[in-house]
Amino acid sequence: MVIDHDEGRVIGRVENTWVAKDVDFGTRIRRWWFAACELDECPDWLKRGGGVSWGYHHLSSYTPWGGGPDVMTSALIREISVLSPGVNPAVKLARVAYVKEKPVAVRHHAEPEGEVIYGNGQLIRRYYDNVKITIR
Repeated sequence: MVIDHDEGRVIGRVENTWVAKDVDFGTRIRRWWFAACELDECPDWLKRGGGVSWGYHHLSSYTPWGGGPDVMTSALIREISVLSPGVNPAVKLARVAYVKEKPVAVRHHAEPEGEVIYGNGQLIRRYYDNVKITIR
């Protein structure tokens, strides 16, 4: 994951890609490509609706029988870019679908004075004779 196709400005990595099909005005099936990415650095301007672009190496395509633009049949994804404000994607509808913060796992360690804290945050006290228990 880079900014504006500049491979020197890496901000994260692509975790997963998938394709969803959609019917366009009841006549044609469109394929929409999605990518789930994890960002190490999130630019302040990155938000839902911002432009994205996929860098790829073209492998094969064909020209439709009735004419029109070539249809790409295979390619290798090189990188995925988020586009800074003012930079337009080659495909007008290529946009950021959503941005959300990844939940941070909080780890609790058992205290030597008799406290045990489980993963869901519940505090369980174990009672021992003559042991000081600290509640925080």
